[in-house]
Amino acid sequence: MLEQILVICLFLILFIYLNKKIRNSFHILQLEHYQLESYNKWIKNHINIVFSLKEILIFIIIISISFINLKIAIVLGILLILVLYITFPKQKEKKPLVITNRIKRMYITNTIIFLLIAILTTIFDFKIGIIATIIYTCLAYIIVELINIINKPIEKSIQNKFYNSAKRKLKENENLKVIGITGSYGKTSTKYIVSTILEQKYNVLMTPESYNTTMGVVRTINEHMKPEHQIFVCEMGARHIGDIKEICDLVAPNYAILTSIGPQHLDTFKTLENVKKTKMELVDAIKEDGIAFVNEEDENIKTISITKKNIKYGLTKENCEYYADNIQITEKGSNFDIHTKDGIISVKTKLLGSNNIINIVAAVSIAKELGLSDEEIKLGIRMLKPVPHRLELIRRRKWEHYH
Repeated sequence: MLEQILVICLFLILFIYLNKKIRNSFHILQLEHYQLESYNKWIKNHINIVFSLKEILIFIIIISISFINLKIAIVLGILLILVLYITFPKQKEKKPLVITNRIKRMYITNTIIFLLIAILTTIFDFKIGIIATIIYTCLAYIIVELINIINKPIEKSIQNKFYNSAKRKLKENENLKVIGITGSYGKTSTKYIVSTILEQKYNVLMTPESYNTTMGVVRTINEHMKPEHQIFVCEMGARHIGDIKEICDLVAPNYAILTSIGPQHLDTFKTLENVKKTKMELVDAIKEDGIAFVNEEDENIKTISITKKNIKYGLTKENCEYYADNIQITEKGSNFDIHTKDGIISVKTKLLGSNNIINIVAAVSIAKELGLSDEEIKLGIRMLKPVPHRLELIRRRKWEHYH
């Protein structure tokens, strides 16, 4: 009886420690957009985290002693696994784990597998049960791939349900204009700027934060889109060829803004040409009467032949229909003139940096095409606030510079 209680206690503490590892592995998988190819690359690059030498040594000690004295092995195992739990290295998180319904389902699957292994193996022998659950815990980062595969049919079914719901919502809003924004850099800032300016005339919905994947767009539509929305500003991100086309197949963009093309995510794209091809999926997807707005300052964009109707914007008069000059930048913000097809708009903004000025010119170019007046555009620009962590002016006390 005592032995059974001790075994249950060992399983419990092992499961608690396992969930510590599982949480970290789920977080990595989520950051890699649940793509096993990218997740496997992370494993290869962090093999010392995936298979901790300290953990392996402790597990070998527990298993070895179990062949000599099972009770001592269990008691020692509980103590040593507690040490592993307490000393588990805390990973730096650029973006925290989001406990979505998908993550919850993965936690449930992990619990079921662990319980099945613990129960079925313990029926034969306590020692086998301990060894089996220890091996399972040791392989936690690899097991997550199995959990992802097991749950894939369920996730696919759920995603299809939400996707079709979003598709219906878009179809019901026949007069909705969709603006797709993509680029290696600047797409999030441009999205906020475009939305703020267009809100001076239209009822605008934009994808929040960095919701720039297909399911992020689907979620935005299902949870936030209403019949009164007139404009949908949709940020489109990509890590693989076809990612942007997948979003475009859903939203059918009327307009495209191409902010930049650069060597981002070359671990998945492999070459700059693949990046160009993927970003162009948005331009190729716009409707026949649509317009692509392209950043003429970007050298990589200049090398692309664009057959769809397009408007070029930038900081120079040459080749640009919309451009900025007379730029003055102070710690209070930026003042400059924007040359449009109808004349010059003199504007002021709290935003800093030439990149933000280019993004504002992009927003003004599409705003003019959508019929906004100069006063509406000026008001929108005055209302712009820095996007957190994107050239935001941070004032510090003098003493903070020395810490």
